[in-house]
Amino acid sequence: MKPTSRKTSAIIIIFIIGALILWIAYLVRIKSAPGENEFLSSALFNASFVFLSVVLLEGIWKLLGGDPISEILTGLQDSVARFEARMRESAKLLADSKETGIHRIICNSSDFATPSEWINRLKSANSQVDLMGYTLHKWIKADHFESEIIKLIRKGVKVRFLIMDKKNPHLNSLLSKISRTYADGELNEMQVITKNIYEETKEKQYRGSFELRTAKNGLIVCQIARIGDDMTVIPYLYSAKGPDKSPLLLICGSESPMFHKYQNEFDELWNLNSDTSSLVNKP
Repeated sequence: MKPTSRKTSAIIIIFIIGALILWIAYLVRIKSAPGENEFLSSALFNASFVFLSVVLLEGIWKLLGGDPISEILTGLQDSVARFEARMRESAKLLADSKETGIHRIICNSSDFATPSEWINRLKSANSQVDLMGYTLHKWIKADHFESEIIKLIRKGVKVRFLIMDKKNPHLNSLLSKISRTYADGELNEMQVITKNIYEETKEKQYRGSFELRTAKNGLIVCQIARIGDDMTVIPYLYSAKGPDKSPLLLICGSESPMFHKYQNEFDELWNLNSDTSSLVNKP
């Protein structure tokens, strides 16, 4: 028997019991002398009222669309189940985050920080800055980028830039939504900025260092920005119009596995293009 059928049968039985008790109470009342069996008849009337009230409430609940209490309890049970499932998923995410070092995943990199906030992150570097991208457009367009890099070198930070070389045969593969002329212009602008940095620091006795390399070999498939022990990674999506519409990973902790993985990506491409180092300033 289904739960609904069992519940209907129980209501019918309760109604019959309530009606019988009411009938008995009525008979006791009319067949007794005034004041006789008054307690018994009152008790029977009260008992019948309880049974019939249950039936009445059930009928009202059905008219209102069901059993409110049952529905509330069922809804609460479902909410608790969904909450527990989300908590289990969150626990997995937290465990993965702790294991890999990924602290945040942003759908569009432009939502992570404003240009001024990117520069503030750059200012926080104390030991090493590695920037890699096909043009590093996001960085070179930020206010005071050039002067802030010079300040970093002055205070002893090791700075390395790696961008695509215009002669790299794979460069056009990265430019599905960007014209080659526009990309070449950005690469030229980066060369001008880095040359200014080089000229400003080459004869100074600064404790830091600066070097630019262009990737004639291999392919830069993501933007990597290592600033001290933190790193942001923006995978280049062919379908996205520039890195602003690509996702971003924030990786914290230079000892974390994901940090090592992307640092290795930078170092492999850096070493692969050692012959393209045209701007070098070492202490």
